[in-house]
Amino acid sequence: MRTRITGGKDRGRRLRSAKATGLRPTSERVRGAIFSMIGRDAVEGNRVLDLYAGTGALGIEALSRGAGWADFVEVHAGRCAEIREAVRELGFAAHSHVYRARVEKGLESVKGGYDLVLIDPPYDLDPWDFLMDLLNSSRLVSEKALVVAEHRYQRQLAEVYGRMVRAKNRRYGDTAVSIYEVGSSNG
Repeated sequence: MRTRITGGKDRGRRLRSAKATGLRPTSERVRGAIFSMIGRDAVEGNRVLDLYAGTGALGIEALSRGAGWADFVEVHAGRCAEIREAVRELGFAAHSHVYRARVEKGLESVKGGYDLVLIDPPYDLDPWDFLMDLLNSSRLVSEKALVVAEHRYQRQLAEVYGRMVRAKNRRYGDTAVSIYEVGSSNG
């Protein structure tokens, strides 16, 4: 399975990953749209968290577009190895860390203070209420963070989760992208 980076210094470079049951990487079209919607300021120099990382395409895309740091959380050992290899090949190993863990456990290990959180769970999971409650912890996200939630379009996410308020929602085929702004005065 191959996917290309859609922007930044590594635009056009291909990421390889083994074909795996249940792996649904974010399409190039959707990734490009996500980064267009959030804009350069949401990425450049910022700390990024890629949850349910899969191939790592979202976090690697952020690094290519100038993110200062990216943490990846993925439960599958083989996928973690592929992400580590990809960030090494692209020269991002010193600016990233891959955590092999279920997301719930991984959030206990990550350092926090993220400016951008990218979430793309398998469509058959419904972690949203629980996960968004965890992300509302002030330790995990900065006061002006963006949280990007990729989900099946039939799954309606809430307008507000604590201090996170949905700012944008777009549909791309069977995929929807909901972007939340974190604010200290919300909720």
